[in-house]
Amino acid sequence: MGRTILLLMLLAASSAWAQSPEERAYLAERDRAITALEKKYDVEEYKRVSDALEARLRRIVGPVAPPRGFALPGHFSPDTLCCGVGAGKLDGIAFAASDDTQGTVIVTTESLLLHWLGEQKMPTPPESALRSGGFYTKAIVGDAAVDTFAFLPIAKPASATVAVAALALASQGGALWPPREIAVSVLKGGKAYVAFVEAKPLPEPIAACEAVLEDFQDKTKAMYAAGKSDDASRIAAEGETAYVDCWRTHAKDDPAFPGFVRQAQALADALVGE
Repeated sequence: MGRTILLLMLLAASSAWAQSPEERAYLAERDRAITALEKKYDVEEYKRVSDALEARLRRIVGPVAPPRGFALPGHFSPDTLCCGVGAGKLDGIAFAASDDTQGTVIVTTESLLLHWLGEQKMPTPPESALRSGGFYTKAIVGDAAVDTFAFLPIAKPASATVAVAALALASQGGALWPPREIAVSVLKGGKAYVAFVEAKPLPEPIAACEAVLEDFQDKTKAMYAAGKSDDASRIAAEGETAYVDCWRTHAKDDPAFPGFVRQAQALADALVGE
């Protein structure tokens, strides 16, 4: 009985992730456009093909009302097809925050998400990828590396198959500060919703974790002073990992943690219209 149920679940998942003819045509057109633009970049041709791809992608994704706090009309993602910052982001329709919260949400289909994960050599089924900072770096941020600091235990919205949330940090300087953002991804009804927004209020430093980071920074400085740059780089990287691990251990004990869970839950529900 257990094997039968597992087989049925796998068959259902594979059906949900099967690309439609329109999705296959979109991907082929997108890849041809990227190849041509990489060979010879032309502003007018770029505008023509990106407009055509956006129109096709909107048909694929279907009518999408932006979640509460995000504004119409949305725009084509990736931000650029090639040759610059924003290239290679998740294919979908992106909406920017319309209130005083900084953030973006991308809406796409589960099958396009799965294809994109394959292109990026990320794990599938997608839930493990959706828990990684690397996913948010490539899918939605683009110009800064994302680290997921502490996972937020949200409930899946009704009929959703996956709902993942985390305190996160997007930084060009490394994981050297408390998290500033909340990352949320939800899969429901054949659609995928990926959000990356500012945490409100911003998380405060955790004293134990700041002490861990300071200790590694002192060791790093000592290695540089001794002319051991390779050792210094290694210790610095170890310090960032230890800092994030410390947050994962201690964040749930912070009095502000339940508030971040509530913010993530509200966002997850809003993404799918609940």
